[in-house]
Amino acid sequence: MEAEHNEMVDRGPATDRGPATASGARRGGRGPSGFLRLAASIVVLVLSTILPVVVLVGLGGLVGDVMEDIVVLEFACAASAVAGVCVLGGASMFRLSKGDLAHVWKIGKGILIVTLVLMLMQATSFLFGEASLSPTWPSDVLRCFVLCLAVGFYEEAFVRGILFNGLLAPFGRWRAGLIVSAVISSVLFGCMHIDWTTLDYGDVLQMSQALLKILQTTIYGIVLCACVVRDNRLTAAALYHAFDDFLLMVIPCGLLGEAVETEYVSTGEDGVASVVLYLILIVLYIPSLVGAVRELVTLPIPRRGGFMRAAAPGAGGAPGAGGAPVAPSGARTGVAPDSSDMPGSGAEPTPVASASRPPAIPPAPAGVEDGASGDFANVGREGGSPSPRPENRPVRPW
Repeated sequence: MEAEHNEMVDRGPATDRGPATASGARRGGRGPSGFLRLAASIVVLVLSTILPVVVLVGLGGLVGDVMEDIVVLEFACAASAVAGVCVLGGASMFRLSKGDLAHVWKIGKGILIVTLVLMLMQATSFLFGEASLSPTWPSDVLRCFVLCLAVGFYEEAFVRGILFNGLLAPFGRWRAGLIVSAVISSVLFGCMHIDWTTLDYGDVLQMSQALLKILQTTIYGIVLCACVVRDNRLTAAALYHAFDDFLLMVIPCGLLGEAVETEYVSTGEDGVASVVLYLILIVLYIPSLVGAVRELVTLPIPRRGGFMRAAAPGAGGAPGAGGAPVAPSGARTGVAPDSSDMPGSGAEPTPVASASRPPAIPPAPAGVEDGASGDFANVGREGGSPSPRPENRPVRPW
């Protein structure tokens, strides 16, 4: 009995014994499995694509054709995608901290520097060219800012939120699954930037532009996946995305009043210029891609995404990373969440057993002095029957 008791104290509670707990939690059947989460994510992706169109078409019959207003359309898509993330259990993914912004800057600063260079080139052309300032430039700049904000939240919630985290739910257990999930979601993100209905599949120039644009935006998407996967936070990446778009659009669409251009495949000389631009951007994005890949291959595994934090906690790590359940806010380590632990209760908190705090041994009965060896030496131990303490056994302090 005594040996078994000491062994249990040394090993600690079963909940602290690492990987076995993680696998046990996954087999426990609590919440949907990873593949069910992925299926739910696909359904939400489809619904978040259809619902904005249905709503705007319905509103168009009442207040006019609002589908023609790109700002209204992007805001409706953003609201639908954000709602989809929340429906899947990822509302906490929209929290924001300074650490999130610093992390995104650390990984994505290379791309942002490239964008700043392109903006300076636009500004030089504007200052020394023949273009004139738009008479409505203040409202145009504001409209451009709102549009970029909507696009940033829509694309991050839709791609990095629903799609990427949906893929991580079943495949984030393994390093290869994490990387493949980032690549798949990023390739689909690139395909979203091509109008496949107007593309001439027999035109080599147009197909070259389409493939290079997909490759450029795939790299961009992988960088953003690396930005969000560590803490399952989307807001910092969405703000980064919005700011990057705003830098490119504020001069032509804000100050000069040009129409917002969403077509990335051109014809003639413009098509050749687009091919050259995409090739240059791909080369300049490579350092950021290297940093993102380094982040993905060094992160602790598993990475199950923000939708699995309540469904399948594991052992150790952050929520959504296959980690152990997180203690309730305000709870203290090693203290049971009892009413006596509430402020103003005036009672002492109830200690609970853990690996670092073995179960308390009951005090010796009255009349037994410290270090006594005799019939009461084992009172309170499992079995309850007193037995003499051996003469050479170390004294256990009460």
